[in-house]
Amino acid sequence: MTNKVLFRRFLTVLAVAFAVITLVQWLKGHTLTYALLHGGLWGTISAVVFAATSYYKSRHGQRCEVCDEPSADKQRE
Repeated sequence: MTNKVLFRRFLTVLAVAFAVITLVQWLKGHTLTYALLHGGLWGTISAVVFAATSYYKSRHGQRCEVCDEPSADKQRE
């Protein structure tokens, strides 16, 4: 997995986690400021954990069925 792919996935996880967590906090009745801060904090934590585990697994040669690029399957066949 290249750094470019890993960074793109990091940004995707960050954006999705931020949006979902912010929306849920806002719908629970918290202020928008609180919801944005909460979404930013936990979205960042989620994205860092995802990126760190993906990087660790790719460096140790462990395969991830969910995370692998579709082109990687064609190269194995």
